[in-house]
Amino acid sequence: MSCGAADGAHVPDRALAVRGGLNTPGRFASASGATFDEAGKVYNVSVNSAPGKSIADVARTIPNKQIGVADVGSIHAAGGSVQAAPREGNSYHCLVGGCTPEQFSALFTPTIKNPWK
Repeated sequence: MSCGAADGAHVPDRALAVRGGLNTPGRFASASGATFDEAGKVYNVSVNSAPGKSIADVARTIPNKQIGVADVGSIHAAGGSVQAAPREGNSYHCLVGGCTPEQFSALFTPTIKNPWK
């Protein structure tokens, strides 16, 4: 099961989004593949998400010892988006965008221990 119906599909508000690591503003700003718009909002930052799945389910492929968790509804409320972008070996892969690194950091902190590490 992927995080959306198809690549590029939006993820519903009830789903959880999980991102590995410390989730500081700097980590969002320097994320692999990240791009910025003229307002300083970051796009194309990797997370895992899937409707109806637990934190442990979607964190399985995350290599980091700690993870940040946000509900997708909070990301949407902050002006952000979560879109399906499944990868080989990680059907839960998604991309977030539309918030500043500081906003995303606030949504994904504090971090917790990754249940798989």
